[in-house]
Amino acid sequence: HKIAFPTIEEAESAAVVDPAAEFAAKNPPELSEKTPDANAANVADAQQAVETLTKEAPTPWTRSAMTTEDEKKYVDAVYRAVVTKSAKILKESMVRYLNNLSDNQQARLKTWMKDNDLKPTDLRDLTQADVKKILFNRRQWDLEIAKVSKNAVLQAINKAILIVDKEMGGHTLGMQDPRVKGLYGKSVASLVQTNVTTQRRVRVALLAADAKGTDLQAKIDRLTKVFEGNERRARVVAITETGFVASGARFEAMKAAGVKKHKWINVHDSHVRESHTDQPIGSGGQSVKVGTRFSNGLLHPHEFGAAPEEVILCRCGTLMVK
Repeated sequence: HKIAFPTIEEAESAAVVDPAAEFAAKNPPELSEKTPDANAANVADAQQAVETLTKEAPTPWTRSAMTTEDEKKYVDAVYRAVVTKSAKILKESMVRYLNNLSDNQQARLKTWMKDNDLKPTDLRDLTQADVKKILFNRRQWDLEIAKVSKNAVLQAINKAILIVDKEMGGHTLGMQDPRVKGLYGKSVASLVQTNVTTQRRVRVALLAADAKGTDLQAKIDRLTKVFEGNERRARVVAITETGFVASGARFEAMKAAGVKKHKWINVHDSHVRESHTDQPIGSGGQSVKVGTRFSNGLLHPHEFGAAPEEVILCRCGTLMVK
């Protein structure tokens, strides 16, 4: 199953999933089988999120019937309570990660130049063999991105599950459930694709040649540009990835609780994409059986593997239909 963000080639996806799956298998969510309460910090944060919901919007457990406006306010409040805080943590981690990766890649180029007795002013077109020696170690950095993202990812999953618990009035899904571990593994596999994209850009920057010849300083300058915009890139990755796991956890928790139908809800502002707006154009307001696809082709908002234009920075959610 291919992960869509960022888009990669089929051949490259195989190289991504193996180390990611290995890390996820060796580093499962460290929470108990019976209850998510084993992780006190995450649970306290999730409970605070539930309390925030009751203050900010009408909720399914305080209203027997919700108007369309109530539903939109609630979904928006859930997004802010579950995704926003976890995404902030992940963004900060990703900025540090990308900056460290940039430093490492620059250092590898300088080391290669030193080993080959080259100066920035020397003219040199790099070969594929040269680039292979210069490129950062994918396996090392795949494991690193999994490590730095773990807390934020688990926090988002935990909060999403506990909110469904509150909606259902009972425990739905344990953090050691295979479905939760599966979400965590998909998150790792998706996140490490950041390295696939980065490595492709680095390769292009190093192999680029000018008509009159390229000195190594030009290579250094191009390499620097690859890592420009780390702040924005980290933000997009953080919001999208936490949305993936939070929405996925909500979906799995509803299935575990035996919910039969759910309804797609958007936040009803000018940023909602057309396929997510209210019917008849988009999926907004549409009810389907849990496990059946909505009119936009998704099982739920932020579905892993969906087209980037359907999931990146999406803020939609679903509500169970009683």
